[in-house]
Amino acid sequence: MGRHLWRCSAVVLVVTVLIPAASGIAAVTGASAIPAKVVGVWSRNVTTAEWKKYGVVGEPAGVWEIRFFKNGNISVYRPSPTCSSCEADATPLASVTGARLKIGPIADCITTEGFYGWYGWKITGRTLALKLLTDACGPRKALFTGTWKRQ
Repeated sequence: MGRHLWRCSAVVLVVTVLIPAASGIAAVTGASAIPAKVVGVWSRNVTTAEWKKYGVVGEPAGVWEIRFFKNGNISVYRPSPTCSSCEADATPLASVTGARLKIGPIADCITTEGFYGWYGWKITGRTLALKLLTDACGPRKALFTGTWKRQ
């Protein structure tokens, strides 16, 4: 009887460990990719004053565009009046945990302290408000903090 109980316990242990891992349940950490209502193309005018506020020099003022993809990819596009097939200026990864958006590194911020930025997000109608929570990266703060319009 003791040997049978041990085998049953071993089977239960294997099932509780392997089935969630195989289905991806074990990998869930509370963060998800991008919610459907955020997925899409957004734009906002980033002013020279906003760049300066966060200590950024040399980035162009004008209408910047970001594209959020369901899998967490983001494409960032510089202002350009005639760009129909531009290459992305930056392609950070993002994830959402509740009302918090985590944005990954960009070329100007690859140090440990500036690796990720955290932003509160809220959609009202066709606007996406990104509120700075914590970020050590000036260029990312200047770019993402503000109100974006859905395209």
